Amino acid sequence: MSKVTYIEHSGFFVELSDKALLFDYFKGSIPKTDKPLYIFSSHRHKDHFNKKIMQLKSEKIILSNDIRAVPTENTVKLGPNKHTNIDGINIKTLRSTDEGVAFILEYNGIIIYHAGDLNDWYWKGEPEEWNAEMTLKYQSIILKGFADIPRVDAAFLPVDPRQEEYCGRGADFFLDNVKAEHIFPMHFWGNYKAVKKYADTRKENIHIISQAPQVFEI
Repeated sequence: MSKVTYIEHSGFFVELSDKALLFDYFKGSIPKTDKPLYIFSSHRHKDHFNKKIMQLKSEKIILSNDIRAVPTENTVKLGPNKHTNIDGINIKTLRSTDEGVAFILEYNGIIIYHAGDLNDWYWKGEPEEWNAEMTLKYQSIILKGFADIPRVDAAFLPVDPRQEEYCGRGADFFLDNVKAEHIFPMHFWGNYKAVKKYADTRKENIHIISQAPQVFEI
């Protein structure tokens, strides 16, 4: 991997040696590239999907099957718990605890995880039974989904400050159970202080995002 660009919210642009990947774009400037582009959208929420991506020049557009968009000839829709290979990119989807899917990609030995809205959505004020069920569901999906994956090179994980003291709960469980080389917080609604605050609680290599766009060489 060479370059990761934070665009906005959960939107990232990843440049590999001979391919470029765009995840969950909904606003902001998309970096230019001469490499073949593959676009991923994890679900239909407007902060994860913008129909503009359907007009971008790309090799493939990979959408969660809950997204209602007029497909182009290079559109692929995937539901949860699917495996496929597109131009050498091995793609595995996990069921989200909200809408759509999360993506695990493997290409030339590099493994990338984009969670979409797969998170432990544990909310202050919700009934304890609801929160407990959410936690069990999330943990089960992560443990099962990564059982045969020894490490992740780049993980894009929700750290949502709306959850207050529980904003890092899902990311914590992931990092406690999956070895990840580079971690990028996302879904933090422009609250850059929340990113720094969370990074300070962990020893892992968490990239601190402080503006949009922001480029990381890894």
